[in-house]
Parts: sequence; structure tokens; C-alpha cells
Amino acid sequence: MAQWFNPSAPRVKSGEVNPAELDARSALDLMLAEPLLIRRPLMEVAGEFRVGFDADAVRSWIGLNDAKPKGDIEVCPKGHLAQPCPAPEAPLLNPPRKRGRRRTRKRLGQLWKPAMPKANVTFDNIGLTVTVPAGTRLIEISEKIGAGITYGCREGECGTCAVRIVKGMEHMSERSVLEDKVLQENMAGRDHRLACQAQVLGGDIVVRHG
Repeated sequence: MAQWFNPSAPRVKSGEVNPAELDARSALDLMLAEPLLIRRPLMEVAGEFRVGFDADAVRSWIGLNDAKPKGDIEVCPKGHLAQPCPAPEAPLLNPPRKRGRRRTRKRLGQLWKPAMPKANVTFDNIGLTVTVPAGTRLIEISEKIGAGITYGCREGECGTCAVRIVKGMEHMSERSVLEDKVLQENMAGRDHRLACQAQVLGGDIVVRHG
């Protein structure tokens, strides 16, 4: 086992560790705890293992060219000689989060909020087109721009605000049971909606009333 040890290791040179007095298990335990004790290089070829660099032995084993190794390749490649190589730290199961990351994500989310869908609504009677947020009711748009849609209850029961959707019915909200009932009672076609109930969802819509 003595040939396994790095003769330049401080504990070997000082006599604190005497490789000749160790068995294989004790030697391996020492080298695992303090890699500086390991004689280098560790070599494996075709399942055969060797330690240390004896040029004549290596040449007869695998052959060598005339290149000269730089420095002492039998010692630890680390720059230190007095301290053993540090043991790797165990990874944290729950590493602490860096401060500010959540706040940064929140700010980015505020900056990159997706744009709310818009609808382009044209009131054919007055020749005016406006752009409004999706979810707006036709009666609300009419009131804001003065399109002139008349209404009564605003609850979808009287049928006064019935309008015709000339274009873009696919961009309108679905009829409710009540709206469908009131339109049928008023003999309105499938291209009609109640302005107090119908919401625009996006795209281009043309409305005609009266």
C-alpha cells in the first residue's frame, strides 16, 4: 500500500502518516478523507489499474513518446500543499431564494401584460366606427357616442333595443335563454340582438338599428 501514497504530502513527509503501517481499508479511508495523500496520476488501461508515474514501468506497459510532463505529476494538481482538498458541499434540498426575484417578476409581469382584446364597432346608421374593449355591451357604446339606439328596461325583457348585426355576429357573445325568447316573441331574425344584452368580443362588427 505504501506505493499508493504521495511521498510529497506534508503528513507523509512529517511521519504523521506512515503508509507501511496501514492496511488497505485504512489507507483508502485516509485518502478519501484527504486526497492530497493520493499518489498521482491514477491510471487505468484495459481494466488494469496503476498509480504513480514510473516512466520505465509505464513505457513497458502502454508505451510512451518523448514528450516530457510539466512539473511533478505525482502530486495533487491543486496549488496548495499544506491543506487537503476540500470535501464537496452537499446540495441544499431547499436553497434560499434570492431576494428581489419575486419583485422583479412582478414588475416584468406589469410591463408585459398582454393587451386586452379590442373590437371595432361600426354604427351603420350614423357611419361612425369606434374601438372598444372586449366585453362592452352595445347599448353602452351607443350611449357614449350618441348612436341613438332606443331602449326601455335594460334587462333584456322588453325587446325595445333590438338591433341588426350586419357583420360580425361571430364576434358577439352568445344569446342567453331570455334574450333568445324575447327576440323570438318580437319576430326578430337570427341576425338580431338585444343591445342591452349583447357584448362585443373582438374583430369587426357592423350594427344597424331602427
